[in-house]
Amino acid sequence: MRIVRKILLLALVLFAGPIPQTFGIPADELLSSLRPNADVNDFAGVLSPSERENLEARCRQLRENTGAQLAVVTLKSLEGGQVDDFTVKLFKRWDIGQKDKKNGALLLVAIADRKARIEVGYGLEPLVPDALAGQIIDRDLVPHFRKQHYAAGLQAAVNSIRQRIEAGVPAAQVRDRQEKKPPELLGLVLFLAMFVAFGGLLVGVALALQRMPASRLHSCYNRAHCRYLWRYG
Repeated sequence: MRIVRKILLLALVLFAGPIPQTFGIPADELLSSLRPNADVNDFAGVLSPSERENLEARCRQLRENTGAQLAVVTLKSLEGGQVDDFTVKLFKRWDIGQKDKKNGALLLVAIADRKARIEVGYGLEPLVPDALAGQIIDRDLVPHFRKQHYAAGLQAAVNSIRQRIEAGVPAAQVRDRQEKKPPELLGLVLFLAMFVAFGGLLVGVALALQRMPASRLHSCYNRAHCRYLWRYG
């Protein structure tokens, strides 16, 4: 009986073939398939050759000026993946930036998913922290993408990232300077208030002089208290 079971089991293995492996996760398969061919990798196909070259030139200039590497990636979809996790994994997989300085930056957008993320190395975190990266996406990239102006949105975001890195000033210091600087609007309001008050003062003096008899006005200029004319009449 045991021999029969072994024969049946062997036959089952031979006829069934190899046991199929578990299917991979689409997002991980996509991640493994991506290969960088330049600083700007338009896998979604939303850029014209001239637009892509324009972005390439901006990234190249940043690297020449500071040594930092900025990569731009467009995808049609994340294939079910999370944008934060996907961007971090791609950043590490491509080893963006100089290893000793950790000065890489990655701008990734998934068109169909309407997701975007900016990931930077430890060396650039003081210059482009997460809060500022989110502001760049919301302020520079999203408005253009809503109109399907993908090149304009990417250029605006790349320009903002470049400015922050080339300035070399930590975002915290920039924020402190802005907080210490008197708001321009407040200064304008104070100036207008002083102008109106002074103008009202002059109008009051003029009216008082018009109402005063000429003889009294003439004698007033000879008195020490004439400077208080609008107060005592």
